Amino acid sequence: MNDPRDAKWPRFFGSILVGGPVLAGMIVLGITGQLSALLLSAAIFFAPMLLGAWLLLRKPSD
Repeated sequence: MNDPRDAKWPRFFGSILVGGPVLAGMIVLGITGQLSALLLSAAIFFAPMLLGAWLLLRKPSD
């Protein structure tokens, strides 16, 4: 029942939820040249980043 292939999906979606906002913030920072753009991106995407971090750090169920 516990297929090892199922464990990859939380890690995949967690990395997307954490990495996506960071990448968006870096792109906006590169375009505008203002550090406040990176902080604004972090503020907007705070909840998805928390969810992604939880998906990455939680232990898989047995």
